[in-house]
Amino acid sequence: MFFEGTSAIVTLALLPLMRRGVALVRAGGSWPTMAARAGIVGALFAFAHIFGMVALRKLVYLGMGLNYEFNFPTEVPYEFRKDIVSALLIGLAFCFSTAPCRRSNQSARESNLGTPVTPRLRIPFCGFATGRPVSASTPVRLSG
Repeated sequence: MFFEGTSAIVTLALLPLMRRGVALVRAGGSWPTMAARAGIVGALFAFAHIFGMVALRKLVYLGMGLNYEFNFPTEVPYEFRKDIVSALLIGLAFCFSTAPCRRSNQSARESNLGTPVTPRLRIPFCGFATGRPVSASTPVRLSG
């Protein structure tokens, strides 16, 4: 449980960077450029995740007076492969969560036939619309 927790903490800390990475990939233009950028972003995420996870574990173990050993030659290829898949899934989630909203808002603005475009509630952390119109009676929950 402890090991999954450190991985989850580092992954959550890297989510804003992955969102920026997806924006960078989408701005690539051609498919080869976008593929190269996606590979670079995925590799950077994997290495940052491994480094952060190991550093956090070493810090916690040090606080308990123990020593955490991470065998780089055997564990890095395994962790890197897992993190590349994680980066791909996170990147796809960010890509698909923002793409439909932009298209629907853009098409609504372009075909504005006198009907106002209803503003959508945005989640600042992820930057995607929830699909619910914002009104004066929309409840705002600040805690889970």
